[in-house]
Amino acid sequence: MPTNLLLSVSLKYWQDFQDTLARVMDANIYIFDTNGSSFSQFSREAELCQNVNKGEKICNEKCVRFYKEILGSLKDKGIFTCPYGIKLYAYRLGTYAQKIGFLIVAPTRIRTRVGSEEENTFITKAHSIYQTINEVLKASLKKTF
Repeated sequence: MPTNLLLSVSLKYWQDFQDTLARVMDANIYIFDTNGSSFSQFSREAELCQNVNKGEKICNEKCVRFYKEILGSLKDKGIFTCPYGIKLYAYRLGTYAQKIGFLIVAPTRIRTRVGSEEENTFITKAHSIYQTINEVLKASLKKTF
């Protein structure tokens, strides 16, 4: 089986699914394909991100460079802070044999002082989002073959 597959998913339906999940979990979700290109749009209005990137796609030079660096070095998952101070949770999507893309989960608002309980709650949410999206993508892949 190929190790780097291109998954064909209707972006409109995917964006609706992703946006619904983001609303329910009160998080911002963003997905990159295996090449590090944007697959989806920001799920929730992230004021700082939208102002810096002038819309729904990542285009700011600092942001593009940041994402290329973290996605290039990401083995499984990691916690990173973007150049503008937003803490992000990054996950590799797919299986060890099949790399589908990358998931970024971020809070919907900038939190300057976060307690450990709030931090742990968000980490749990981010992991649940990862599990949900990864399982849906893996199921879509199995159905394709």
